[in-house]
Amino acid sequence: MRLAEEHGRSRSFCPSEAAKRVFPGRWQAQMERARQATRRLAHAGKVRILQGGAVVDPSEFRGPIRVQIA
Repeated sequence: MRLAEEHGRSRSFCPSEAAKRVFPGRWQAQMERARQATRRLAHAGKVRILQGGAVVDPSEFRGPIRVQIA
């Protein structure tokens, strides 16, 4: 959540940015964990998951995403 708050409502970020902060040096192996955390936060209404600038369902997205504070 800290990263989302830092970016604010007008900017989005890639979940890899969060993984790099939490797991420096081994962030790539933790990407699925970061995406799962993103899904949980989206279901809780704390963040939005974006693809191509549009909000997508946290249960159904595939491929690259961006995250934005809700």
